[in-house]
Amino acid sequence: MPRPSLPLVTRPLIRPAAAVCGVLALAGCGAFDRSAPDEFAVTTRAPLVIPNDFSLPAPRPGVERPQEQPPRLQAEATLVPEFALTGGGGEDSPGQQALVKAAGRPAPRDIRQLVDREAAGDTGGGVGSTLLFWRSSSPPGLVIDPVKEAARLRARGVSTGTAAPPPPKSTSLPDQRS
Repeated sequence: MPRPSLPLVTRPLIRPAAAVCGVLALAGCGAFDRSAPDEFAVTTRAPLVIPNDFSLPAPRPGVERPQEQPPRLQAEATLVPEFALTGGGGEDSPGQQALVKAAGRPAPRDIRQLVDREAAGDTGGGVGSTLLFWRSSSPPGLVIDPVKEAARLRARGVSTGTAAPPPPKSTSLPDQRS
């Protein structure tokens, strides 16, 4: 029994129609919207506190909650937990006092200016430069005479190869007969 065939008009439309249906199905799933939530916009709120007495003041719209810290103080408390515990001030602990005492006398008040003056006079020499650049360099512009250098090397027994020294300069012109 022959298979019923689709009319010739609908055959070329099947694949594009299936592709459009697939795109619409994916669009409904949110496949094209990849926006993630802003991690910096997320803030924590202080928990609700039930007071002992229920004589609560009337809420005032727009007023900041008293138990909530501003974001700047929250950041400081995250970076320096001791700041959150002590409120940023107060007496030093015995350990801190012992550390300061062991450090010796305090630096002078103008220590930054002193260091800047000393750094301005620094020529860049020192132990590091001495270790890295331990060989003294020849003065710039020193020209080596090749004949004298070849003679010096031969005197030490070094093979100078097959290169001959340059010929002596002559004042006569070569004969140019053709």
